[in-house]
Amino acid sequence: MSQLMNLNAIWLIVFGVLLAAGLWLLIGGLAALLRGRLLRGPIRAAFGLGFAALAFLGAGIGINLLTWNTFNQETPVATVSFVQLEPRQFEARIGTPGGEERIVIVNGDEWQLDARVIKWKGFALLLGLKPVYRLDRFSGRHSRVVDEREARRSVFGLSSTEHGLDVWKGARRLEEWLPVADTHYGSSVFMPMADRAVFEISLTEDALIARPANGEARSAVRNW
Repeated sequence: MSQLMNLNAIWLIVFGVLLAAGLWLLIGGLAALLRGRLLRGPIRAAFGLGFAALAFLGAGIGINLLTWNTFNQETPVATVSFVQLEPRQFEARIGTPGGEERIVIVNGDEWQLDARVIKWKGFALLLGLKPVYRLDRFSGRHSRVVDEREARRSVFGLSSTEHGLDVWKGARRLEEWLPVADTHYGSSVFMPMADRAVFEISLTEDALIARPANGEARSAVRNW
């Protein structure tokens, strides 16, 4: 995250300069227009508006990227622990390396964690952008298909409140004619739930990986 914040700080400086230049050109263009320069005034004002638009667009993208996390090779993204409350019902604690924790009540026999990943390509790589991820959902699963259709299910969103421009949606709409990001990289992992079981989840360049972190979790996986 620190690398992403440093990169965004650089971006904000660059786009701050663009905004200042845009406002200077816009004000100069309007002043020229008031002095009767009907050609030079509108041209300068148009360039000013263009620079200002680029500045706001870049700042919006940078602010949104702050809600994502960078990763490199295999990166720990979460720890999930369970306490059984009733048959097929568990209290789940989802903790992140940043110290955040979410407590939810999950129904079923298994748990599932979903993440969204943006991998950059082309010109974006030249800017030094690293792959970023955001945990998306945590849900309960039922091992039997009939239960999955009919039994009570539970799904919880993990994404933080959206700030700035939505990079995920924007990149998906632009990637056909401006290939700078690969947003088709969604990843999920699921494992059995058990009383006092703890799992550690990591993200690689290919997928989420869940590993049992204590005896209860290892026993649950063996008997799965």
